[in-house]
Amino acid sequence: MNRQRKEKILVTIELPGMSQEVVEVSLSKDILTIKREKKTIEEEAEERAFYLERTFGSFNRSVACP
Repeated sequence: MNRQRKEKILVTIELPGMSQEVVEVSLSKDILTIKREKKTIEEEAEERAFYLERTFGSFNRSVACP
C-alpha cells in the first residue's frame, strides 16, 4: 500500500529592508532557495553639483529540506 505523507514545513526569514514582493522563493528537488537581486540607482541634482549612487548586490541562500 502506497501512502503519501503530507507534512508541512513553516519557514520564517527576516530580511530587513526588503519587501516580500522582491524576494524569490523556490523549491526544487527538496532544495529551498531564497534569493534577491538588488539594483538601485539614486540621483540628486543641485544647481552646481550632480550626485549619483548605484547599489548592486545579490542575496542567495539554499537549504536542503527533509
